[in-house]
Amino acid sequence: MPFRINLGGEAEVLGVLNQQGRWIVSLSGWRSSQTGQTFEDLVRAGHDFLIADNTALPLPDDVVDEVITNNIPPVDSVTWLGPTVQSSEVRRILKSGGRWILQWHRSVHQAMTAFFDLFVRHSSDPSVRDDPTWADRRFPELVASSPFHLWRPGDPVPERGDRYLIGVATWSGYDMRLLDVIAEALRRNRVDPPAIDVFNTAECRQQQDFDRYISGIGTVLQTPVVGYWNNGHLADSEQAYAALDFLAGVFGFCSAEIVAFVQDWIKAQAHA
Repeated sequence: MPFRINLGGEAEVLGVLNQQGRWIVSLSGWRSSQTGQTFEDLVRAGHDFLIADNTALPLPDDVVDEVITNNIPPVDSVTWLGPTVQSSEVRRILKSGGRWILQWHRSVHQAMTAFFDLFVRHSSDPSVRDDPTWADRRFPELVASSPFHLWRPGDPVPERGDRYLIGVATWSGYDMRLLDVIAEALRRNRVDPPAIDVFNTAECRQQQDFDRYISGIGTVLQTPVVGYWNNGHLADSEQAYAALDFLAGVFGFCSAEIVAFVQDWIKAQAHA
């Protein structure tokens, strides 16, 4: 039987060894981006895990037949949780002739929208795929042509009405699809929409940076993150699947549909 491993990312794969960083067990509050399940829930459901740092996988050289990296931050970079998947480690553990499935390269949907398109191009277009900051540089342009406002620490907060601040990662298909769904909901259904600000979590190099956007949000383990203000006062904040559910309730969509949309891409890649 081929030895397959799924490194990091937001999509655990059943029947494959799923690697995650030590923070998945050392920090409370982690939930699966797809289902909101805890680490213990996933283990009980039959997922096998390897808990290890991305910089030093505890595996011998030349032992893995297939490496999967679904919906991960840019390879060989650093986020607020530490170093991301390392290409040197992938090459070290792969057998000669082994396969590295890097993101998703095939569409199963005819109609694409702006934010998800950004994610798709960055993950599949050879001309930009190896530039880890390409999508981050393009993100402000997309926001400028959307119903959202790109917010930075120090910008004003409305003193009247509802205001939402949504933090997303451009490397996350879930987050990019979320923005497209909210934008569409606003175009269809909102006569007098609330203030909706967004920010790129790539601006947060350390955990404490998130407090500059959403005060008191605590340890951020996954995106998206959301803060809700009423009449200028922060009233609530959420992250990961809880944030997705919160926004679904506000803007009238089903969070499961976002997960299913992205999962279709994962299935397409698996059968590529």
